[in-house]
Amino acid sequence: MPARKGCSIGSRTVKNGPNVGSKFYGCPLWPDTKCEMFKLIDGSNDVEDLQVQLLEKNTTIAEMEVVQKLKDDKIKKL
Repeated sequence: MPARKGCSIGSRTVKNGPNVGSKFYGCPLWPDTKCEMFKLIDGSNDVEDLQVQLLEKNTTIAEMEVVQKLKDDKIKKL
């Protein structure tokens, strides 16, 4: 269930249906995108939950690196 490139995975809460109140990791752009990243946080598989958290952090770092590069390029043009 990889996230779309540039997508920042976040922890969300189910608001409708039989799983109301359950926590999950998912694409913040869903349902307006084709990103299929979805993982219920049920605590039954701590390793998998930690892997998803690591993926979320790595995505955030990658996004910050892109923003920094854009700022650096803008500064070089001054």
